[in-house]
Amino acid sequence: MGIDYSAYLGPYFRCENPLVKSTKVVRVCSGGKTCSKFGFGFDARADPFCPSCGSQIIDKEKSCKKKLVDDTWAIIEATDEAIFTAGDSVGEFVPGVDLWVPNRRRGNSFDKRGTNLDTLQDMGEYQIAPRIIDHERHELSKSFAVELALLQKSYGKDRVSVCWGLLLTAG
Repeated sequence: MGIDYSAYLGPYFRCENPLVKSTKVVRVCSGGKTCSKFGFGFDARADPFCPSCGSQIIDKEKSCKKKLVDDTWAIIEATDEAIFTAGDSVGEFVPGVDLWVPNRRRGNSFDKRGTNLDTLQDMGEYQIAPRIIDHERHELSKSFAVELALLQKSYGKDRVSVCWGLLLTAG
């Protein structure tokens, strides 16, 4: 088992994913500070009473922070894996940002050009002009419109942008 490194060159969706205030339920001993297990969380399947002091184990809300979109796999499944997050398997690729790349060929110019630099077999010069970048960003927005709408619904329209660039990832 090892780490695979790859280089993607082309259009992608950039989604800002800030931390937001949230709450979570934790199971704690109701015995108070005199209990040796005070402050420790208990498994949801644990006995209903503290093994240390015998007090009841209760559910308590605790404030925390979590990502605005915490379950990217749900988006991947909702799109039938048409898009996926770059670098997701090794943790956060860019802090506070999720980068989504296409995972389906839909006859776009970037499909024909090839986006994975690791598999290019033809040596040569590949010029990328601003008009090509604009064209490929437009194509991504158009051919992945359903996926873009889902990202905008999940992250918020103002947090999603269509970008173009080089993504170096590991997974």
